Amino acid sequence: MLELDSYDQFLEDDGLPYPTVGSWAIEKHRKVAYYASIFSESMRNKWNCRVYIDLFAGSGAAKLKGAGQKIKGSPLHVLGIQSSFDKYVFCEENPNLFNALKQRIRQSYPNANATVLNLNCNRAVEEIISALPKFGPGNTGIGFCFVDPFSASNLEFGTIRRLSANLYVDFAVLIPSHMDIHRNECNYTKPECRTIDNLLGETEWRAAWAAGSAPCRDFGLFVADRFGKQMQSCDYIYEGPEHFEKIRMGEDSGLNLYYICFFSRHPRGQQFWKETRARTKRQLTLGI
Repeated sequence: MLELDSYDQFLEDDGLPYPTVGSWAIEKHRKVAYYASIFSESMRNKWNCRVYIDLFAGSGAAKLKGAGQKIKGSPLHVLGIQSSFDKYVFCEENPNLFNALKQRIRQSYPNANATVLNLNCNRAVEEIISALPKFGPGNTGIGFCFVDPFSASNLEFGTIRRLSANLYVDFAVLIPSHMDIHRNECNYTKPECRTIDNLLGETEWRAAWAAGSAPCRDFGLFVADRFGKQMQSCDYIYEGPEHFEKIRMGEDSGLNLYYICFFSRHPRGQQFWKETRARTKRQLTLGI
């Protein structure tokens, strides 16, 4: 099982690029790594191949805003869990971050069966699928996919739909509900703007929002809820927005940033996620 204290271990500067993140990213990475740990261990003797996919992988490490300490990103956390996955696929569009991620994987996990793609995940769905083992009778596969877009414009629902049609896969999806969607409502609701259309893979949301028929008048939460319903249409369990994991700017802050939305087709995945939420609440004290 994952040791949560490992999150308190800062990295030495290796001279490679470090994108800057807020301290709240630690909680996000903690949840993803914890779920990956119990998922991979539990599926170890039930499936022939366990796959981890990261659609916005970054450089594998990051620098904390203000504090300057270096921390692991989601790729290095998941590569470091005890019950490792059989296959890893990382996608990163930025060439500098892509090269840094490849070097960090090579240095720290040289034996990992990892494919790193320098592509936009929405344009590279077929390449991602091609990087996976060929599954069928006698070679079963199951996956966990982390989706961490910086803004709503970075993700298209068609990418999720295509992956889920080719792999039995759980998703943890970050919806930038307040750091992007809520505060850009005026732009995103313009008829000519297709950002939310692409994110949700549908246009009916416009009529629902304009009519005021949505159960919540917070635009960020409304979009996250519509995303959940779209996942439900792909045969994923969706129990409502009250099950989203809300990430705030600080432990005691009322300023919401985004939701981590989890989706599985099996009740066991939901149970694992509930355990993850319960076990990963502790915030890191930075002294800043």
